[in-house]
Amino acid sequence: MRIFLLLSVILLLSSSLTLAKEKTEIKDKAIVLIYTADWCSICDYMEPRWEDIKFVMSDEDVEFIEIDYSNKNTEMKSYSTLVKLGLGDRFFTNNSRQAGFGIVLDKNLKERFRLDSGMTKRRMVYYIREAIKIGSQKEQGGQLNGL
Repeated sequence: MRIFLLLSVILLLSSSLTLAKEKTEIKDKAIVLIYTADWCSICDYMEPRWEDIKFVMSDEDVEFIEIDYSNKNTEMKSYSTLVKLGLGDRFFTNNSRQAGFGIVLDKNLKERFRLDSGMTKRRMVYYIREAIKIGSQKEQGGQLNGL
């Protein structure tokens, strides 16, 4: 009985430390939320673009997170991911179930840009890099430079 209780406490502490580590690692990066669904034709068109952008930016301070509206299971998993990252309902558009675009957040989790199928990959990368800069640069008064 004591061993079971001890193992339960260890597992709880381990999951709490993992969550804290995830939040810390994400907190120091810009975030691109990619809204997708298997029923979305624009998403099919955008998927190779996202993969190219992820590859090009693999060494930069950005994290790509998919919000998948394909079905109830993927919706709940996506919502859970956002809650773990402290983004909660703010970026989970369950009522409208829109897909086929991305939202760029700076390192301070402030929404900066919306990326869509009308943009070139080059323009999308430019906006993501701008969000990385905005989150990194502070003026003396604590105000963000940039947009």
